[in-house]
Amino acid sequence: MFARAPEGALRLFARAPSGELRPRARGRASTLGEPQQHVAAPLALLLTAARFAAIVLLAVSTVSSPARADDTSARELSPRAVGPADAHPFAELVLPPPPMRVAPRLTLEVHTGLTLPLDNDALCPSGAGCVMQSGGGIGVSIERRWPTGFGGLVAYDVWFLDSDSVYELAVQQFLRGGMRYTMPTDFVFHPIFELSLGVMGLGDIFRVATAGVLVQAFSGIETELTESAGVRVGLGLRAFSHSPFSTERDGVRRGGDVRFSEAFFLEVGLTVM
Repeated sequence: MFARAPEGALRLFARAPSGELRPRARGRASTLGEPQQHVAAPLALLLTAARFAAIVLLAVSTVSSPARADDTSARELSPRAVGPADAHPFAELVLPPPPMRVAPRLTLEVHTGLTLPLDNDALCPSGAGCVMQSGGGIGVSIERRWPTGFGGLVAYDVWFLDSDSVYELAVQQFLRGGMRYTMPTDFVFHPIFELSLGVMGLGDIFRVATAGVLVQAFSGIETELTESAGVRVGLGLRAFSHSPFSTERDGVRRGGDVRFSEAFFLEVGLTVM
């Protein structure tokens, strides 16, 4: 009729001789605490292992931190650690070679101008028509120019002159060679000095009635238009000899008394390198 008391509950009390139930002595641990002790023991071990692992990791990180810092500093100070983006803007700058080591350049020039005689008495005797008066002309020159400014040139010029109808068209031709110095400057304007020697021929429409030796001096300014083109403007003086000759139309003997004549000229040219 009565339910049987649990076995664990009976263990908590002991029957006295008088028949009373008294609590059991606490000299031996109760069986109710045994499951809690079995659970707490593994947890304590886990906590201890976790603490030990944390201590080990902290020690390792403390030892390795200075080495990493030293490695980072070395990489920052090393030139190889600098990337292209951090490089100096002039790191790839290549200086040009000295002017003496640069190859010369060919320069082609086409020029035109006006001429005015200064001394033409030998070609224009008193009382006769003058075969060498003012006129205009064209020419071309090829120059081999060094970076220092010096250059050697070869040129051909042809001038068409007024001849007082002694010739249908008086034509004076020059074939010359010489030296030209184009002064290097920090601006687009370059002074020019030129001296050349050559031969001269004068006659009617490209025929040669008299010939001689030519000396020509020129000075001017060359102005840069682009890196490979420029304009040259200047004044020049030429002196030339001529052999004695006679003009067919009037039969006048010319060039016999004075063997040299001079002329002044203004010249404008386009230079292409």
